[in-house]
Amino acid sequence: MTTLALAAGCSSPAPAPDGPASGAPQASPSPPAPQAPAGQKIRVLVDTDANNELDDQHALAYALFNGDVFDVEGITVNTTRGGGNIDAQVAEARRVLTLCTLENTVLKPGANGSFTQIRPHLGEATFDGADAVNFIIERAHAAAESKLVLLPIGKLTNVALALVKDPSIASKVRIVWLGSNYPEKGE
Repeated sequence: MTTLALAAGCSSPAPAPDGPASGAPQASPSPPAPQAPAGQKIRVLVDTDANNELDDQHALAYALFNGDVFDVEGITVNTTRGGGNIDAQVAEARRVLTLCTLENTVLKPGANGSFTQIRPHLGEATFDGADAVNFIIERAHAAAESKLVLLPIGKLTNVALALVKDPSIASKVRIVWLGSNYPEKGE
């Protein structure tokens, strides 16, 4: 039986000497490790609902363990239907940081509510998700020579609120989103 490698940068094992079993799926080789432009790391900010599904923990670890390619400027957290409120989501993100021995990575709590609930309050000094939203805006403006890559791996509430609060960041970020409610309506 062929085993698939799950760790970043690992390659699939060679098939057994007698070859794979007839009709057994073939493991595809792992994609090449991401490459940053010469002498430059890719600036990223991960936005996660870390306690919702297992994929977020893996994505966080991947970004954190590839520090030679990614400059993880921080992690913002929001809630979704599963995994509890913002405190539970933040606790899970902090647990992943601890397991990766990267506890000093900036971690900001974000939206507990929905975009439509929070949007009318963006002009207030404090609003639900303000720490994460303001941090996204701050990091987007931080380095004019390179765009900040936003990696939302959950719902887009924090990112959408940041874009509404400061539309000028749109030209300073690149969004690579894992997620969708398609074909259903929603965030």
